[in-house]
Amino acid sequence: MLYSSREKFRGVSAAAGKLFSKVPLSPNAWTLLSLVPAAATFYLMANRFYVYALVTYALTAIADLIDGAVARATGKTTKKGAYLDTIADRLIEFLIIFGFLLSPMSGYYLPVYQWCFILLFGSLFSTYAKAASAEKGLSNDGIKGGVLEHTDRMIAYFAIISLLAMRENFWASYALITVAVLSVITGIQRIIYALRT
Repeated sequence: MLYSSREKFRGVSAAAGKLFSKVPLSPNAWTLLSLVPAAATFYLMANRFYVYALVTYALTAIADLIDGAVARATGKTTKKGAYLDTIADRLIEFLIIFGFLLSPMSGYYLPVYQWCFILLFGSLFSTYAKAASAEKGLSNDGIKGGVLEHTDRMIAYFAIISLLAMRENFWASYALITVAVLSVITGIQRIIYALRT
């Protein structure tokens, strides 16, 4: 969803890149740095300290956004950097989903661990549908778009952790189910987009 509005955020990204480019860290260092609060978020979620997990998750998201912004601001965008960023994104998302697996949420229609599996599948499915379209020459840099992209999921995860912090396990469970279903739908949408090109 946010992909269609990406132009609106370019000014913010450019300002962030200019600001954080003054810090003596390379874009790849920012990428790797994002894994530290992500690991802390998993630890806090596993121990059900959801309020603190919100803080470390916010730091994860900020570091994840800064790497690309700094790369563009300093003219250091590289294929290896983009690759490393994609790998880090998958690791971060896995840690968050693993944290949900250990949460007190109740499953509806299916146990919560099965919904977490569907969510993980949807995440990987939509990502691979994008990468495969580029690999097979159906698009230049991969099919993008869909009802729930990576950035949308990351925002949704923040909302789910917030609900867990408020002990709203019922709503957190339904939010998790919704994200899982929409992630799979996104993968299907990308396949359709690729086949129509």
